[in-house]
Amino acid sequence: MKIFHFLLYFFLSLSLTSQTIGLVDVIDSTYISSALVNIEYLDNQDKYSILSNENGFLKLQSNNPFVIKIRHFYYQDYIDTVFSIKDTLLLSLIPHYSNLSEIVVTDQINNSTVNDAVNHMISISKKEIIQTASNNLAELLSQNSLFDISFDSALGSGISLQGVQGNNINILIDGVPVVGRKGSQIDLGQLNLSNISSVEILKGPGSVAYGTNSTGGVVNLITQKNVLKDNIQLNSYYESIGINQLNINIDKHVKRHNYNLNFGKYNFDGYDSDTLRSKQWDSKSQYFGEINWNIDFDKADIQLKSSLFNEKIINLGNENFAPFNGSANDNHYETYRSLNYIKFNHEDDNHVFKSLFSLSKTIFSKSQYLVDLLNNSSIQTIDFNYNAKDTFKTIYSRLEYNIDNIHYKNQYGIDIYSESVSGSKILNSSAEIYKIALFSKLEFDAIKKIKIQLGVRVPYHSIYDAPVSPSLHLKYKYSDILQFRCSYARGFRAPTIKELFMEFIDFNHYIYGNADLAAEYSHAFQISSSVLAFKDSKLSLRVNVEGFMNFLENKITLIELENSMAPITPWIYYNLSNSKYYGFTMNFNTETTRYGDFKCSWNRYSIESIDIPNKTIRHNFSFDYTYDNLNLDAGFNVNLKLKGKSQYQRLEEDVLVNYTQDSFQILNANIFKEFHAIKLNVGVGVKNLFNIKDIETFSDEINHTSNDQLLSWGRTYYVQIKYRMF
Repeated sequence: MKIFHFLLYFFLSLSLTSQTIGLVDVIDSTYISSALVNIEYLDNQDKYSILSNENGFLKLQSNNPFVIKIRHFYYQDYIDTVFSIKDTLLLSLIPHYSNLSEIVVTDQINNSTVNDAVNHMISISKKEIIQTASNNLAELLSQNSLFDISFDSALGSGISLQGVQGNNINILIDGVPVVGRKGSQIDLGQLNLSNISSVEILKGPGSVAYGTNSTGGVVNLITQKNVLKDNIQLNSYYESIGINQLNINIDKHVKRHNYNLNFGKYNFDGYDSDTLRSKQWDSKSQYFGEINWNIDFDKADIQLKSSLFNEKIINLGNENFAPFNGSANDNHYETYRSLNYIKFNHEDDNHVFKSLFSLSKTIFSKSQYLVDLLNNSSIQTIDFNYNAKDTFKTIYSRLEYNIDNIHYKNQYGIDIYSESVSGSKILNSSAEIYKIALFSKLEFDAIKKIKIQLGVRVPYHSIYDAPVSPSLHLKYKYSDILQFRCSYARGFRAPTIKELFMEFIDFNHYIYGNADLAAEYSHAFQISSSVLAFKDSKLSLRVNVEGFMNFLENKITLIELENSMAPITPWIYYNLSNSKYYGFTMNFNTETTRYGDFKCSWNRYSIESIDIPNKTIRHNFSFDYTYDNLNLDAGFNVNLKLKGKSQYQRLEEDVLVNYTQDSFQILNANIFKEFHAIKLNVGVGVKNLFNIKDIETFSDEINHTSNDQLLSWGRTYYVQIKYRMF
């Protein structure tokens, strides 16, 4: 133990002086990798070139005066004379183009830009998160046509990607799976973005790299890692519906060490258009915080992170009928999440070793109180259905060894996952699942302009027989203007412990696990073309067309059970026979240095199943325009999301019946202004300008009447303020 303490103290105490240059984006202070830097020393005219690494850094060979020239395809050229560097020199580059230059790490061999990746990737930057005033992941993704976001006062925000539901989408934070699902979904409203530098989205299956729960895609939230200068930032957000958020972010840079502390609070008072005690939208309070530390060596770095999250939702009940007049039943739902991990990365020439070890814990608790409305007092009831606690514990470990040569890349890895769940609503009070897998990828240039990636995952699952999952990705780069991609991947998803063994019962939900569920198997195909239709020094226009087809066997979904004796319509996890998802997406993206950025996307897909009477067709459209004037340090953003008619199913007398939901549109707009002199950034905007609150749903059967489904609380106004102390 003394040796361990000595080593820990040694690493924490390192303070070697180095001459380092950091490159950052002048707009959003993100780090710029893969920039070509030419150094010419004034004393002896020695010259050499170097690329900035994935964190935007480069090391100098000498501290003598030099001329530096920086070139990057997406930034304006930079030239300057530097006479001395005491520790770290921070240089800011002005963007030229940026969307395809984003470095992504999700499902990559080492790292790659969005443009160079063989698979279909999306990267959402910190700037976009700020400009759209997105506090959590649900708000951010709801503005994109690829995603359908559902809202429930108790279960939270769910997601589907091109028709594939959230139980097939793996949600990661820095590569660590988020555990603890409500109704088979991760509540996206619990994933705060206050300390997230980017969000990376893999469209299509990531089964080879991440295994089960990745057949529909992967969403990876990347925490800001490196700090180039000390900073304290205070962020506040207020929305007219009664939402307010306050958080503080503290960055500290000491030699090779980078420290970050982020903590805050989110509060929503609840809302109802009527005057009853109960509310359509329950009140919610959240507390979150995390601490990060990393140390950067010449060829290695270590990162430690610990984060905590607590949420409490209160569902107020209306006054009870006689003989309990003057009383009401309130339900409290509380979520506790903790995530702790350590990462170690070592890079030596063309060889990269990455390791990750994490511990995660999620606790869901619900409690019911009988409230005396006259005396304003309460006592907890003893009803088993409304008083329960479930605990999820997960150990996740991952090792990667990557080889990055000029003509090929190779990856070998292993990941180990152990999850245990305990609680009164779990069959036999507890359950465990173990998973271990070997995975490998090989990426190489087959012939000129063609890049191929082969992948395979060999898994073991403690309950289900897991098949070997292969993948094939092909990219044809005809030129810088025209590129084609196509891919195939096999997927496998075993039912989660919650889907198998857990019950969730309250005033609004009766959800039952199904121990007879079969595992899902899938085959996914994707093809796309990307055309740079126009480019000059001030404007670029890129058009992307993507097609996809997913075949799912034994698709697991929640189905309503009609004609039940339960007071609330119950739901049960259910295997559909064979399902097919297919469709296309069209994207038009422009980027300018003067007029702003324009993004337009249309996503249309169909769902077919033997169990579903008719083919389900859905389509979404999104439009986003951002104008950012660097001279005025001001701009505005407009976002429009149109959702076409959609369908869902109910199981009525063992027959699946289609229900149709009407189309709707959501429009958000805001203006923002930065005051450099006082280090203040202000944004003011409106959400849901069309004041959409509920959507009509109706059955295809004559004997069923229509009803309204709650969608939003309507039009709101907000103000966002960010203040930097340094």
